[in-house]
Amino acid sequence: MNINKTLLFLICIIAFNLPLQAESEVLKRHDSPLIMVKTTKTMTQLVQDLNQAIISNNYDFIRKQTIDSRLTTAKAENNQVILVYFCNFNMLNRALMMNINVGVFVPCKITLIQKKDHIEMVAINPRFLTRQLNDKKLSKLCDQLAHDYRKILEEATI
Repeated sequence: MNINKTLLFLICIIAFNLPLQAESEVLKRHDSPLIMVKTTKTMTQLVQDLNQAIISNNYDFIRKQTIDSRLTTAKAENNQVILVYFCNFNMLNRALMMNINVGVFVPCKITLIQKKDHIEMVAINPRFLTRQLNDKKLSKLCDQLAHDYRKILEEATI
């Protein structure tokens, strides 16, 4: 398995405790576990554009790191998989007051995966996680968060 399929496998199996479905089937469903967008931008340009999209959608950029940051030397880090963390702290506060288990998917995170000819931006779908938490009160908030994820990903690719 290449690194991207391995990441998808781990997200589906470990985080969601689900059987791995065909990649295209999982990604086509609106309430699938993952939100995914592809782009042909360079990693450097995409990170800059993603940061701008995060800020323009009323979120705060928290940090950017490689997937193996602090697990190896800086020289040996895998720069082909980047994690970008961000948060809307007002939304976070409201969500935590509704259900403390929201901490499972906070802060928001988008994973950038460098492929041969494109970069995939992948995020966990909050609508899917709401179903896993079985809390109807969070539904509207997670719908908004899923909408924001899609908007941020779309803006970063323009």
